[in-house]
Amino acid sequence: MTLAPFIDWWRIGDTSRYGHRKRPSRAANLGIGWIDGHSFLCWAQVTLASSNSYSYGRKEMRFDEYLASISHGDNRIGARRANETYYLFGDLDNREFAQLIDAYHVPSHAPAKATGGHEYQLSFGVGGHLSGVMFHFHGPGFIEVVHGQKVWFIYRDGRMPQFDANMTSAEWYTHVYPTLLPDDRPDRCTIGPGEVLYFPSKWYHATLNYGFTVFMTTFL
Repeated sequence: MTLAPFIDWWRIGDTSRYGHRKRPSRAANLGIGWIDGHSFLCWAQVTLASSNSYSYGRKEMRFDEYLASISHGDNRIGARRANETYYLFGDLDNREFAQLIDAYHVPSHAPAKATGGHEYQLSFGVGGHLSGVMFHFHGPGFIEVVHGQKVWFIYRDGRMPQFDANMTSAEWYTHVYPTLLPDDRPDRCTIGPGEVLYFPSKWYHATLNYGFTVFMTTFL
């Protein structure tokens, strides 16, 4: 599915061509979107994070406006620095997206409880073509792609790569990755719809979305 009909699908709710019943059109006036029969608010405020290594920048935007922005934004490599590029990942008000979040099936390999006995933290993300996050690390978890493709670059066992924290992952892959010696390159893999990747705690990784990409992360 390309981005334009995806935006219309969420904004208008026409899921009939994807094998789901089309909801009444009056719901569109309420700003309600549907995914697999589960509703959420298209005009809900979402928090975007900067795409650099530290992701310290934050920006608030309506969800439908964010979808429109990544549809018409400038995704040329090098057009903007990572600290100037904002992306929906990590931060999400699960109350407004409750039906969508609750409908998600956590990967079967995940333990009954997350580390320390606390609940999982589920995070829904959407990114445009060539969006992503520069090298960083955090705790363990799983990521599943719903639509599009996500390329992962992973350094094993806590190896710390040399990188410019404010370079975009697309620019790094285009200009830096080819210059690295084989022993200095990270592992690389691409996951697509229905595929799940497990990321260990404190392993440096960068991500790069190829095409319009939708994904769910289960932080343990």
